[in-house]
Amino acid sequence: MKNNNLILIFLITLLSFTNCQRKVKKHVSVSDLKCEYAIAPSNIDNQEPRFSWILVSEEKDLEQAAYQIFVYEKEDNTRLIWDSGKKNSSSTNQIIYEGKKLRSNSQYFWKVSIWDNNSEMHESELSDFWTAQLD
Repeated sequence: MKNNNLILIFLITLLSFTNCQRKVKKHVSVSDLKCEYAIAPSNIDNQEPRFSWILVSEEKDLEQAAYQIFVYEKEDNTRLIWDSGKKNSSSTNQIIYEGKKLRSNSQYFWKVSIWDNNSEMHESELSDFWTAQLD
């Protein structure tokens, strides 16, 4: 009887450990945010700048399934001037800005949320860009 209890405790412990191992998420990040092919550029002279990013994951076969870009006039994520809406796309580069007209010599902030092929959402850090004379 005592041996049976020890075996039972061992099996429960082993199953608990195995279950915990499955729940550990691998690191996923959205990084290398670029506007017009540069990180945090200044002097963007284009009313329709292009955005790009990289999905970095330790998980095998993880891919982007959708994205959503947000552009703000303020660093605190207020004064939203463009929300691309959720786009079902694996594209990560040359995504064209389609928001309100940008002002000359102004700083803007942007971030991107992506959904992976497991339907999990990941959000980038905030990045920025400055416009040049646009008129």
